Order: sequence, then C-alpha cells, then structure tokens
Amino acid sequence: FVLQAVVGGITVLAGLAWWTVSLHFLVSPLLVWLAVLVLRAVDEGDAPARPLIPQALRWLLVAQTGVLIALLIAGTLVTAAGPHSGDARTPRLQVPVSTLAQLHADLMFTFLGSVAAFGFALRITGASKPLWRRYFWLVGLVVAQGALGITQYFLGVPEVLVSLHVLGAICVVIATATLWAASRDRGERPTTSAQPVVEDRAPEYTGG
Repeated sequence: FVLQAVVGGITVLAGLAWWTVSLHFLVSPLLVWLAVLVLRAVDEGDAPARPLIPQALRWLLVAQTGVLIALLIAGTLVTAAGPHSGDARTPRLQVPVSTLAQLHADLMFTFLGSVAAFGFALRITGASKPLWRRYFWLVGLVVAQGALGITQYFLGVPEVLVSLHVLGAICVVIATATLWAASRDRGERPTTSAQPVVEDRAPEYTGG
C-alpha cells in the first residue's frame, strides 16, 4: 500500500504522464493478488504446504501468470495510446492503437490457450472438485473479459465498457490468484473447540 501511495504521488507530480498512470494501475493487481493469498492463509493451518497438482502444472501456472502480467501491461499501453489517457493536452503513447490492441488480443488468446491447457492437464491428473470450481470461474471470467474487450474496441471504446473492462481485469487476477492458492494445501485452521477436528483435505498429488 505504501508503494501504491508513492507511485500515486509520482503520477501526480509527473502531470499524469501515461507511463506513470500505467505503473499506478499495475501496482493494483499486485496488491489484489497478495490480498487473495492472505485471505487464503487466514483459513489455512500451519502444516507444510502439500502440492495438489504435479510440478509440471505448477510450472504451467507460473507461465500462465507471466502471460497475464504481459496481458495487463499491454492493456495499459492500449489505454495510454487511446482516447481515454487524459484530456487533449495530455501526451499520449505515440504508437498506433491498432498495433497495441492486436498485441493485447494476441496475449489474451495466449492466456486463454494456457488456461485451456491447464484444464486439459487437470482432467488427466484427476483434480479435486474445489480446484475444478476455481478453474471454471477463471475460464468464465477470461471468456467474458475477452468478449468485452473485443466489443468495446469495435464500438469505439465507450467509457462505460472501458470501466467494466478494467473491473474485469481485476476479476481475472482474483480468479487466477485463487487458482494458484488452491493448487496446494496446508490443512485446516487450528480450532479451540474441544471437539475433535476431522480434516477434509484434498489428496496430495504424488504422481502415478
């Protein structure tokens, strides 16, 4: 939060230059991601983390997250070059919007492809129901976000749809972070009840 405040101050001092506004936005998904992990940790125990998916899928999640980061960066560049980067006097990113929009779309399809590949791998390895639920939430949000982005582009980027697209981006970040957090387990949170606790834990992935 301190970092976001510092970047916000720099953004104002720089006269809302496009690169500072982009950076100011990009800090927000990072904070949201960390908030999801903290929320997950609140409901977890203190046992060592157990992987619920094979290591190869963990690496796929890492790659998928990398594509998501690139996708978010490209989205800020599209905005920086477009009509919503400030008033008429605000300097814009001097790159054709169509070029940046195509890059953004290519990254979106790459991200969607990585999500589809992850689902195929989950099917093969036999993932737990909670993990599947989080996966399908991510799929639905990515498809909706992609459709919204294409629609707003061909409608001339109306302000309402742009705002919804930004909200959708954060929702995709939340869904991706939730899937990431659900890929391992640390047991149930300790309880002070006198009743014995029966843990309902997904089986650890051991291969085979």
